[in-house]
Amino acid sequence: MEDKNLISKLSLLKSVTPRENWTLYTRNQILSLTKFELSSVKDRGVGRGFFGEKVGHAMLLLRYLERPAFVLASLVLVVASSTAYKVSRNSLPGDALFPVKVAIERAAISIGASDSDSNSIEGMQVAQLRLEDLKKAVDGNKAKNVASAKAEFAKSVAVVSRGFQELVENNPARALQASREIIELQNAQMELEHVLGVQIGKNERLAIETATQTLVEGELNDLAERTLDAVQKELLKEAIAAYEAKKFDAALEKIWEITN
Repeated sequence: MEDKNLISKLSLLKSVTPRENWTLYTRNQILSLTKFELSSVKDRGVGRGFFGEKVGHAMLLLRYLERPAFVLASLVLVVASSTAYKVSRNSLPGDALFPVKVAIERAAISIGASDSDSNSIEGMQVAQLRLEDLKKAVDGNKAKNVASAKAEFAKSVAVVSRGFQELVENNPARALQASREIIELQNAQMELEHVLGVQIGKNERLAIETATQTLVEGELNDLAERTLDAVQKELLKEAIAAYEAKKFDAALEKIWEITN
């Protein structure tokens, strides 16, 4: 992107009011990433030109942060146009530029958040991204990235697990809607675990299963008090049978059919 076009796009964002403490937080994030780059370059013996280029990108971002009118959206625009972004977007856990990719993802998720995401579980988007990273590491036979990718995915699943438990406890109706994402994530995770031959995030999975059981129990009790038609009654019987067999995911699927 030419400089004139970049400046033109950035000027459109001057009317946006930045979030409280955003500038300080983002400056600290970039400085932290710069220090990471320094240690990585030192360890790998990369030439000064490479390092100078990365620091240059970081300093450019800091310069824009001095202007309050340039909010998070302008930061993403600047980074997206830089060489660092083009390189980091294909990085995987364990790569030197992976922290840059994560910082950009967080910014993009923050900008894209809307009321339409109200039923999404906290951390779900990140978990889906880390699952994709793990798939790429496995499919590409990148052994040096697989261990780091598994660790990053496990951390993201822990966040999702906590978020789902809180939803089940405080907002069962929203938890029921969000549970679809949980089931999809778990199914994809199990397929990958089958390929790897290992289980990822065992404790988190048990926590999600317990929360799912609690959710199903509440929904079944509620449905038992409702007036249902013949088809819904049959689905409720199937849901109860699945619950008694401890197949909570299958019970949820029947509950979704009844309630939608």
